[in-house]
Amino acid sequence: MSLNVKPTGIKGLDEILGGGIPAGWFVAMRGGAGVGKTTLGVQFLLEGILQYHEPGLLVTFNEPLLALHAIMRNYGWDLLSLQQMGELTILDFSSTEMGIMQQASRLREASLDYITQRIIDAVRNTGVNRLVIDPLNTFSLLFRDLFEVRKELHRVIGILWEEKCTTLAVYESTGEIVHDTKYPQFSTEDFLAYGVIHLQYITVHSVRERGIEILKMRGMPHSKKIHPFDITKKGIKIDVKNPIDFSEIS
Repeated sequence: MSLNVKPTGIKGLDEILGGGIPAGWFVAMRGGAGVGKTTLGVQFLLEGILQYHEPGLLVTFNEPLLALHAIMRNYGWDLLSLQQMGELTILDFSSTEMGIMQQASRLREASLDYITQRIIDAVRNTGVNRLVIDPLNTFSLLFRDLFEVRKELHRVIGILWEEKCTTLAVYESTGEIVHDTKYPQFSTEDFLAYGVIHLQYITVHSVRERGIEILKMRGMPHSKKIHPFDITKKGIKIDVKNPIDFSEIS
């Protein structure tokens, strides 16, 4: 069976992915603080809406909604208008709801069921084609142990696959600097995901640059190199033609 690959709409990203992301796939997108994960995630949703008429869902755990709207307006992205048009749905668990959920461990299971069900209901009821969870770390904190994390994520990934909802799951990783490109480190989220996109900071000639690497994308002819990218006034721009030369790294 051939993969139903759909372009993200982000030009440079589609090129290094090998054409895009297969419909329904769960892809982990990881990196350190401030590297551009949320920006790339929102851009993925907006390009789906504007270019392909694919409604999107953003699940946010850390960024308050008002702050998110203000930040994204810097790129000329009007999330509020897209919400009002019914093209974009946002579930905000960043403040009061999460505060209540984390008050006591006895509420942990009820909180988990509540969050998971709200995400699944939103996917099914709104017919979204694209989902961004930002960050997955906070979602994982609701579990008692690693086994529970894997079990519930596996269940949710299966439902999203059935609904043909392509997902970018953002999560914070502290190991943002590349030490050995031949042996990258993988987490629980990486192993469960069909693909892994890694955003990182790299120092080249004493200048700190952002780099993007496709660590895993099953069955896809993706780039094996790390490509520099910038966060511009119109979002993320990836330099496909000039991958980072590690012989120049200081």
